Amino acid sequence: EKLPVIIVGAGPCGLVAGQALKQYGVSFVIIERASRSKICSNAGSGFELAPTSVQILHERMGVDIFKIINVYKGMTMGTMEGKHNRTVKIPPDYQGGSVNRAEMQNYLLNIVFPTPEDEEGILFCGSGIDTYIEDERQGKVTAVLNSGQAIDGW
Repeated sequence: EKLPVIIVGAGPCGLVAGQALKQYGVSFVIIERASRSKICSNAGSGFELAPTSVQILHERMGVDIFKIINVYKGMTMGTMEGKHNRTVKIPPDYQGGSVNRAEMQNYLLNIVFPTPEDEEGILFCGSGIDTYIEDERQGKVTAVLNSGQAIDGW
């Protein structure tokens, strides 16, 4: 029996991990404490993606990150009082930028799980992990959810 990889958290990192495993045909489950409707709520503004991250997502994982990224074109620096100090242009081929967290999560969810049926038995929302049990002899981990459900994986 092949056990799934257990991913804890359906944030951007958990979803990218799920997509990478999906590309290689490795089974996985994602356990998320928040309810399904709150996964993509706008809790948390956003974060930066360096050019290396953009390249990995776009070229290696097939994620069209340019649909949701705000690519940097320049940077303006000022004082705490709002007085302009200087402006710097960023080269036009620079691929880094910022993304809205909720927008990225929603986008990645739709890639990892194109239909609601694709989530069944893989995405467990609304129940975080209560505890886990490592069984080194059998090479597995059992995650016990707050709901009492046990999921075997590694």
